[in-house]
Amino acid sequence: MSDEPNVVDKIDTMFATFPNRTEIHPFNNEYSCGLLVTWMEQGTGFGELTISCNKATGEWRVDTETMGPEWCGTMLMRLLGTVIPTEAELAFREEIIRSRRERES
Repeated sequence: MSDEPNVVDKIDTMFATFPNRTEIHPFNNEYSCGLLVTWMEQGTGFGELTISCNKATGEWRVDTETMGPEWCGTMLMRLLGTVIPTEAELAFREEIIRSRRERES
């Protein structure tokens, strides 16, 4: 068995410093729209994952820069975890809304 960290461990390490080394850049221009995900990790490397839609044809394109499906899938799942609120965050937001409504009434 290798001491080399697996893909999930490498990405977990990278996301421990999020958002400093991983960024999501939405784009929308005359020809296409989509997301560009950039990442960098010292000792691992750097790269971009582009998911775009051609506005004229409706065709979707994914450019992984030859990163494998395990790497891209894991990276996207970690990114989703950073933008989808947890139950605790949702409860906190509801408490803020409730508090504001009480003050206003």
